[in-house]
Amino acid sequence: MVLGLVFVGLELRHANNLARADALNSINALYLELGNGKYEAPVSTGLWAAYYAGELEGKESLPPEDYQAIENYISSFMTVFESAWQYHSRGIIGDEEFDGYLRGLCYEFSLAPFLPEVWRTLRHAYSAGAIAEGERACATLTTD
Repeated sequence: MVLGLVFVGLELRHANNLARADALNSINALYLELGNGKYEAPVSTGLWAAYYAGELEGKESLPPEDYQAIENYISSFMTVFESAWQYHSRGIIGDEEFDGYLRGLCYEFSLAPFLPEVWRTLRHAYSAGAIAEGERACATLTTD
């Protein structure tokens, strides 16, 4: 009987480890797809280089198609973050793994001064828990 319980415990631990690995693989695949996909959008030459260099000013300084591409990217980024939060809130990925996604969120929204406004505009489309966690971790995202 005891040996059977030990075996069940080992099987559960193995299943949890597989679920964690599958969740992380899934989220990271989404990030790769998102990252590669943004370069396929028709935007001005150098937009993404300026974005990651933190050189973008207000959204009014961008052509509409560039702003739309960034807004679409950010919306997708928020969706991937919410996936990570969903896995974390259900105990599938741990605090250490989720912390990386939180740091990534804060970094991404620090790259241009208008991005927190994009967050505030789009936040209604995401789960309250994911939004609260993002705003707890990233001071620039909090709403007044």
